[in-house]
Amino acid sequence: MAASLLLAFAVTLIFAGPAAAAETTPVDTTPLPESVTGGGSAAVSTTSGAGAISRMVVGLGIVLVVIFGVYWLLKRVYGGRSGARIGEGLDVVATVGLGPNRTLQLVRIGDEFVLVGVAGETVTGIRTWDAAESRRLEASLLTGPPPGPPVAPTGSGVLDEIRRRTLRQ
Repeated sequence: MAASLLLAFAVTLIFAGPAAAAETTPVDTTPLPESVTGGGSAAVSTTSGAGAISRMVVGLGIVLVVIFGVYWLLKRVYGGRSGARIGEGLDVVATVGLGPNRTLQLVRIGDEFVLVGVAGETVTGIRTWDAAESRRLEASLLTGPPPGPPVAPTGSGVLDEIRRRTLRQ
């Protein structure tokens, strides 16, 4: 019973609402002054929803073109590299894990090799090979291990050579 009463009230509001509102609401027909209307009649601009949507789509397209243009320009200028150019000439040749958060890394800096130990946020230099030594080390790494006492095969040839050369005798 309450549902049918509520339905009847909703139908009355839907169909009789605009007519009742028009009868009770006074309409202002006072003309606007010429200083406001610009000398002509006041015309109300009604734009369609399609026009607003098309302007929004065109604006979005322009913004996307500008974003991709800036991206393309930055990629050409910096060559696709991210970050500063501080690491030029710096290459990690080999890395071996020693434990959790601990590694041993052979780094080439220009003509030299540097063996560093990395533990957490600490980097410690272990050994440095100057230009002449690093050329000999690189040549021996490319040709194979030099004759001498055998080293247990626990890693790649580069790491075996590093271990052999850094052992204290």
